[in-house]
Amino acid sequence: MRNGNSSLIPSMKANTLASLVYLFTAVFGILNGFWGFLALVTFVCAVVLIFIEKNSFVRRACVQVIFLHIVTFVSSLIFGILLGKLGFFRTVHWIVCTIVALFTLYCSYRAAMGNRSDIPFIGNIVDSVCSSLGI
Repeated sequence: MRNGNSSLIPSMKANTLASLVYLFTAVFGILNGFWGFLALVTFVCAVVLIFIEKNSFVRRACVQVIFLHIVTFVSSLIFGILLGKLGFFRTVHWIVCTIVALFTLYCSYRAAMGNRSDIPFIGNIVDSVCSSLGI
């Protein structure tokens, strides 16, 4: 059902909506630390879209966005807060967040083209969560 229209916005293609979810996550949440509070907004939007949107392509994109947020949060805990006093680990945290943002932009591009994308390390987890949720 990924080539159909979104059930939330009938005039919008499902791949466009999935691409926007990834793009807003990268731009507002993960990529720009100053606007980090918007990461919560994109996280909440992804959770809401899982339950509202009927299109499985968009729902899978939202599950992947949630796991990208979890990876960023865990990276913040480990490298930013716990090991941040050493200085070097803040750089490692920045590199991890940049890599996650680049993967998110890559997923946005692939979703705009109508293709599903799997991110290394979390792709299998996302697939198992989606199958357990019936997505």
